[in-house]
Amino acid sequence: MDFRNLKPFRDYQRSLMLSRRLTVVKVLVAILFVAQLGVFAHLQLVKGVHYRRLAEENRLHRKVERPLRGILLDDQGRVLVTNRPSFSVYMDRERSEDPRAEIRTLARFLGLTEETLLARYERARNAPRYVPVLLLPDVGLDVAARLEAHRPELPAFDVAMDWKRHYPLGTAASHIVGYMSEATEREIDSRRDLFMGDRVGRIGAERVFDEDLRGQPGILLEEVNARGRSLGVVATLRPTRFGRSIRTTIDAAMQRDLEEAFAGRSGAAVFLDPQNGAVRALYSGPGFDPNVFAGHLTAATWKELIENVEKPLQNRALQSAYSPGSTFKIVMAAAALEEGVVDPGSTVFCGGGANFFGRFFQCHKKGGHGGMDVHEGVVRSCNVFFYTVGNRLGIEKIAKWGARFGLGQETGLPLRQSTGLLPSAAWKEKARGEPWYAGETISVAIGQGYLQVTPIQMAVVAAAFANGGMRVAPHLGERPGESLPPQPIGLSPRTVEIIRSAMIDVVESERGTARRARVPGIRMAGKTGTAQTISREANRSDVKDNAWFVGFGPADRPSLAWAIIVESGGHGGEAAAPIASFVVERAQARTAQAPAPTGAAPGQLAQRADGDGVSVR
Repeated sequence: MDFRNLKPFRDYQRSLMLSRRLTVVKVLVAILFVAQLGVFAHLQLVKGVHYRRLAEENRLHRKVERPLRGILLDDQGRVLVTNRPSFSVYMDRERSEDPRAEIRTLARFLGLTEETLLARYERARNAPRYVPVLLLPDVGLDVAARLEAHRPELPAFDVAMDWKRHYPLGTAASHIVGYMSEATEREIDSRRDLFMGDRVGRIGAERVFDEDLRGQPGILLEEVNARGRSLGVVATLRPTRFGRSIRTTIDAAMQRDLEEAFAGRSGAAVFLDPQNGAVRALYSGPGFDPNVFAGHLTAATWKELIENVEKPLQNRALQSAYSPGSTFKIVMAAAALEEGVVDPGSTVFCGGGANFFGRFFQCHKKGGHGGMDVHEGVVRSCNVFFYTVGNRLGIEKIAKWGARFGLGQETGLPLRQSTGLLPSAAWKEKARGEPWYAGETISVAIGQGYLQVTPIQMAVVAAAFANGGMRVAPHLGERPGESLPPQPIGLSPRTVEIIRSAMIDVVESERGTARRARVPGIRMAGKTGTAQTISREANRSDVKDNAWFVGFGPADRPSLAWAIIVESGGHGGEAAAPIASFVVERAQARTAQAPAPTGAAPGQLAQRADGDGVSVR
């Protein structure tokens, strides 16, 4: 009998097999336990910091706090630019799973085209993920309410209250106050204090003082719930520095007066403090409403602005160059006296014209002025006198003195501007490959020919005769290291006095060409100009000459100097001179109504005690 068939043996075999299986199970359980311990150890010890950070990021959220931009004030503390509340729509990419699909959903929900929103999203691709993407600036309350009511369906989008710029003066100060627009990718990449959606100043005071006005954005750490709603700020990673308010040199009332005086005509005007170059007013017309740039600028609005034939975005005071016409004669007179080609007593006979280099050049008075000295040449704006002076000086000396007055170069105001054109023999050879012809000097001598100037340059010229021969650098407010002190031009006191006396007679005498610039109680000084826009040979009757008037006042204590041009205005004495009279007289009226000041601020009109009317100090 085989013992393997015995029951005791079979029981032994069964128990042995069960024991082996139990051992295998124990080993497997042990391996699983050790593996589990290993995983736990890896998660806790090796990956603990990583997962702890992820958990914190789910609970804590970095938020950019944009600073409130500073406001702009005029010289009396009146508001030029302030802020208004508005709503904007942002996308939080840290809460987004499929950004492009969600943006398309948002566009359908609001009935908008998705291309613009997607383009904004693509612009932000290099920005940190914690920086929200501005998709819709300056939306209405209805849009904000709809999005807030449907947050569960649109969890990646937030409606935030932003502050947009408000420009109370509108078109009256659009070019001097300026406007803002969103920072470009290049600007954001080059600046650590700019984020996607931030706005920067583009022109005017908004640009000049942009760094001070903008401040510095802060970064906050806030706790959020599972839906992404904020539960409160737990830490400040970088403090927010709000923008600083700036008090400028601009006179808001004078800006309004200039817009009213121009009455829709195209042109420009610049009023300076002749002692230090402070810009009191700068007008360019037609202007534009800077408020359209504060919110959501549509493509249609932008197209309308840039395609407008009147060019409202062109700052004519800084960027447009014109022939100065007879206003240039005060520079010519000063140069002639300093170079000794004439003296105060020498005269030139005007018979209605004169021949130079085989060509007859007419005077504006066909019958002629008779004998003209420097004083009368300026007062009566005799062309023949200045043809003769120009011929004696030559183009190089004219260019030398023009440069000393600041022509042919930027004025120092930190805004984009034209340098104009101060011609010389070297310039013509380089620019045109031709020699300078002596006959061309005759045209330059009366402010025509190749000569081109900007209104702000001519305001600097007028200021030089007002302050005794110093060239000022226009500015909108003092910033350390940026304002330039007045520089001497090199005029003798005698020359300055001769030109000043002539400019006073241009306005105050019956012989002068600017009698319409008179203001009761204030002695004014100036020089008119009528600059051809086309040649006389063209015989065009549909285009008028440009009307100029430069000057200063009060004549005995000058505190305002100006340059005014009315495009196609005709005669300077008829179109431009009354604008200066209107602006100064309005300022005088405001002063008469204001309480007596304890101390006159720069540019403030104050009653003088010497009986000479009102002084602008």
